[in-house]
Amino acid sequence: MSEFGVGAGRNLPVRHPLSVADNRRHLVDRDGRPFLLVGDAGWSILVSATREDAVKYLDDRASRGFNTIIVNLLEYYFSPDPPRNRYGDAPFTIPGDFSTPNPAYFDHARWVLERAAERNILVLLCVCYLGYHDAGWPGPTFWNEGWFGEIMKNGFHRCRAYGRFVGERFGDLDNLVWVMGGDADPGSALVSIGQMAEGIRDADPRHLMTAHCAPESSPADRYRGETWLDLNNTYTYEIVHAHLFEDYRRIPPMPTWLMESAYENMHSASEVQLRRQAYWSILRGGFGHVFGCAPVWSFGQGWEAALDGPGSRGMTRFAEAFRDLPWWTLEPEAAPSVSWDPRLQGPKLLLSGHGEARGLDFCSIARTADGTLAMAYMPTARKLVLDTSVLAGSTARLTWFDPIDGGWRDGGERATGGRIEVDPPGEQDWLLAIESAVGFAR
Repeated sequence: MSEFGVGAGRNLPVRHPLSVADNRRHLVDRDGRPFLLVGDAGWSILVSATREDAVKYLDDRASRGFNTIIVNLLEYYFSPDPPRNRYGDAPFTIPGDFSTPNPAYFDHARWVLERAAERNILVLLCVCYLGYHDAGWPGPTFWNEGWFGEIMKNGFHRCRAYGRFVGERFGDLDNLVWVMGGDADPGSALVSIGQMAEGIRDADPRHLMTAHCAPESSPADRYRGETWLDLNNTYTYEIVHAHLFEDYRRIPPMPTWLMESAYENMHSASEVQLRRQAYWSILRGGFGHVFGCAPVWSFGQGWEAALDGPGSRGMTRFAEAFRDLPWWTLEPEAAPSVSWDPRLQGPKLLLSGHGEARGLDFCSIARTADGTLAMAYMPTARKLVLDTSVLAGSTARLTWFDPIDGGWRDGGERATGGRIEVDPPGEQDWLLAIESAVGFAR
């Protein structure tokens, strides 16, 4: 097994800042250790939470294994008194004028980000949220949900100056990844957003940058050719595993993760839906997932009780499932529906039991190039038929992980070299680890 396998680095803290791994598939910390992103949506923490509430939230998330949060630096709509924080501070002394930053507002924001750093939590910092846009949405459009209008009014020079200010104000913090946009494609604001990003990079050339687009859009498309774009991500309410795999297959490769999908207590999301999108985020080529829960993300009424919801507990189990295994060496197998792609030809481990290739019961499977490890996640129980000739060694050990209680169950050892059939221990979703005799990890 790799030196990063069981026990190696499990209890070592992540050392920020992060950088892109040599294979451009995932991120590594300052010591070169792969970074498994276990994220939570804390969008409105800088404006809706008091300092005491912010500490309570960060302590809870750290205790559950979350190592990342996504945060709005500027709120526009989703807070008690937008854009002011809980202490009455507005971000700009002249409303909407990016050239007039209010020191008190940004001092408070820095205080919260420093508390996250103390708990070794990475902050995906959205510097100027655009706003979700849906013509059929009964609530606000992006014109009064986000800063799109102000970005257009401020123009290129003020946007760049604001970016430079933000980079200077926060760029010395190690635990950051910059996020441009927010819930919308850039459209006519593309140049202004680019100037804002370049302003940040003028002051802070060391942190990674990405963007948050509209659902079903990827930064690699909407910001194609932008020199500041280091990371891609997937944001979808459609078939999560399919969109993840599409982003994984991009040429040239770019690290990607599941930035956002269905939130707990929103979108009629079931518990298994919340779990499967997390496990898909690894087994379809990403390096992690940002989970979201209402009302936690907005720090609305009842947010403290919601911290202990099934979704949060499921994310803790998700982190436990992968942290002892070299997940970053896994390469996803193509579903039968995309087997026409010549890059995806070759022997397959999973012969039967895929489920619907564009369905919610799809069984995702990934394995290492050397055949020492394979992992499969099934949202619903079913028999799997495997061709073990693609595995290394003469023997493989099967272990089942329960995403609900977090326990591993021994599935026995099997001779390799031919077809075998395996059945999960019960009726629910399961994660299967298949380890060859030359690389037993547990």
